[in-house]
Amino acid sequence: MRVSPRSALDRGRPSGTVRTVVPGPARWAVVLVAAVAVAWLPGGMFPFVLPKLAVVLVGVVLAACAPARGALPRGVGALLAAGGGWLVVSALAGESPATGLVGAFGRYEGVLALGSYAGALWVGARLLSDDEHGRTAGAWTTLDRACAAAALLVAAGALLEAGGLRPFAGEADERVGSLLGNATDMGAVAALLALVLVRPALALIPPATAGRPTPGARGRAPGDAWLAGAGLLAAVCAVVLSGSRAALLALVGGALVAGVAGTWLQRGASPSDERRWHASAGRVGWSGRPSGVRAVLVAVCAVGVLGALAVPTTAARLLGGDAAATASVSGRVLIWQRTLELAGDHPWLGVGPSGYAHAILALTDERWARDVGFTHPLDSPHAWPLQVLVVGGVPFALLAAALLVVLARAWWRRAKATADPWRHALATGGVVAVGLALLTHVTGAATLCLALLLVGALTAGPPRAVPAAARTAPAPGASPASGSAASLRAARRGVATAGGRDVAATSPGGRLAGDRVVRWAWGIAAGALAFVALVGARAEWPLRAAHDAAARGDAEAYSTACDSARTLRAWDRAVPSICAQDAAAALDARLGAEPAAESDVPLVAAATEMADRALATDPHDRGALGARAVLRQAADDLDGALADVERVLTLTPDDPAALLRAGALRAWSGDVDGAVADFEHVLRIDPGDERARTNLAILTTG
Repeated sequence: MRVSPRSALDRGRPSGTVRTVVPGPARWAVVLVAAVAVAWLPGGMFPFVLPKLAVVLVGVVLAACAPARGALPRGVGALLAAGGGWLVVSALAGESPATGLVGAFGRYEGVLALGSYAGALWVGARLLSDDEHGRTAGAWTTLDRACAAAALLVAAGALLEAGGLRPFAGEADERVGSLLGNATDMGAVAALLALVLVRPALALIPPATAGRPTPGARGRAPGDAWLAGAGLLAAVCAVVLSGSRAALLALVGGALVAGVAGTWLQRGASPSDERRWHASAGRVGWSGRPSGVRAVLVAVCAVGVLGALAVPTTAARLLGGDAAATASVSGRVLIWQRTLELAGDHPWLGVGPSGYAHAILALTDERWARDVGFTHPLDSPHAWPLQVLVVGGVPFALLAAALLVVLARAWWRRAKATADPWRHALATGGVVAVGLALLTHVTGAATLCLALLLVGALTAGPPRAVPAAARTAPAPGASPASGSAASLRAARRGVATAGGRDVAATSPGGRLAGDRVVRWAWGIAAGALAFVALVGARAEWPLRAAHDAAARGDAEAYSTACDSARTLRAWDRAVPSICAQDAAAALDARLGAEPAAESDVPLVAAATEMADRALATDPHDRGALGARAVLRQAADDLDGALADVERVLTLTPDDPAALLRAGALRAWSGDVDGAVADFEHVLRIDPGDERARTNLAILTTG
């Protein structure tokens, strides 16, 4: 950060305060990481995950080009490296090492997503840290604006979807997800944004002072405060519209933590700390009183809860009126129980990154089919502590626990030193809110990157080698303007100053060189991953084109689009499977049990080739097996179709959809007893299944 020579003359600022000027790369780095909440690829088949990872990684690259204000706490880098190394070992020991390293389709929680998570943590520590005098970085203002803009966009999208429109993705009968693509993701992110925006929105509260105005107070709230206030209301609105019980709990729990932490930190502040905080707030009075901030937090929670009860769909989920929402509770409990069993079976290396989806299938049964189901592959235990345990085993869980301890100690040190206790407390509440939401939900870029950005800011230590003139106050007795030219010249040369005297910023170990190596390493690694993510996101357009071509029955356009997607995302072995499943779904909807017409034969052949490619790299791909069964049935190859369905049933013997298709294929092949057994199996799982009951009646009465 650069110190403005005219900082003492800034209007409305008390003499002696310093305004930091945020360099362009730092500003855009913060904006891009915060933009993870709204990153979205228009027209993409899966428009959320890879675009979000890409913007975060580009933000990390820009952060590497900006001067450091802070650094990760000592020990964090070593623990991250040890954890990453252990995950590599776990991935290599798994069934699919390449997928474990890169990350499986869906959340890509291999090197792409984990690199983004670590990068967001590093950006927060590097750019948003308090200086050694406890003053918050100017980049926080940029973050406040970005968070407010994100909250407004997310809420606008949620309102459109609540009105029946689907401008981003999904069907009209799905829950609201806005620019996050998932209701709980949206609610969790909105809860974090709401708590972060309380701090800048406090400037809307009129000063409580009477008579002569207090230095730093103004007659009207600045534009940033109005933007933050609008963003705060929008964020609470998004929490309500999400209909997520986890998000509402996150908002209330995060607010409670923020209120307790802020009150405690401000009580321990010295009078000089109080004055600095009032000066940095820009407005003095009620906004600085613990009772005032607590009242705002209570109001936020009250609006959230009452709003949730006022929205019929959200109220039904909260009060037990939604049967599916009620059933999901028992489903979560079953998932956690089976995950603990799975962790017990793999105590040392775990199942590896992206290995959960296949490993958990060995523990499924009829109860799983009823309470959880097989419609959507389950790639996470829906609880981040269990995910840490099952992915890397006990050693990885111990490394994660050690990382939490190091970060907690660093948070404690920064909390005692900060001159803005409520900023620290409210940001902490936002992190806690996400942590609470992810106790019952999957991890992802949108939630974790924002939370980890704040974690980095709240725990950062002093920079390893940074020009101190870029981050320190003037020497005691010297005005901010006097002697600033020498300080600025020293800052440009990479040295620290103290009262106009140059002090070498490098240690015998070459601290400046070390910092240069670190940021070059981050920049190069993030740049490479950003390129992969951007090119991979580009593949979403041909995937959409393949989907549309399959619906039209255009085999040539389908093949061209699939080949383009495979080229752009050659590292993702799920692409051929996605193409095959899209074509199979289109043909199944159009043909039903009838063989393909002559005009559909080229599409069947092209889609079967995609399924063969997918199964050549992953013989256990249930989606590709199911798709090829549909395609073979359309080609009137009933024996081949039944063989594929039986392979699916080998992996998941209690999958109702596979049992229904197997029963139909057996009946057409003349195996009535086998068909009856399949339909009876379905009825044991779901006694209300009309298709199984009808087919069984036809077979038994015929």
